[in-house]
Amino acid sequence: MRTLFCPIISWPFISDKPQFPADVIPGDDGKLKSYAVEEGKSIAIDLSAKANPAEVEYKWTNPDRVNIPSSSDALSDARLVATAGVLNVTGARREDAGKYKVKASNAEGKTVAKIRLDVQYAPR
Repeated sequence: MRTLFCPIISWPFISDKPQFPADVIPGDDGKLKSYAVEEGKSIAIDLSAKANPAEVEYKWTNPDRVNIPSSSDALSDARLVATAGVLNVTGARREDAGKYKVKASNAEGKTVAKIRLDVQYAPR
């Protein structure tokens, strides 16, 4: 008689709140990650977070602390639109410059990241 043993492998299930990419977190100097776009041009800033559970809800706010609409809620002519962890700026204007905040949350918690958008323009 031959006995076969089947080891039971236990995979750890790790739950974690969303985590932004390490290069977005301010350093010891407190400086925010900065993104630059030329006036009139477009930029997509991807701050997608990793989390478990992977379903993450994002909320973006502009320098005036106004919520930026998601792509599903935005009007067709909206220039600032959030698609999950990506902020899309179309036809950048000088007044778009400033500090933006994104909050990522899931069932395990929330994380906030702040970035700076610089709109570069030619002298008048």
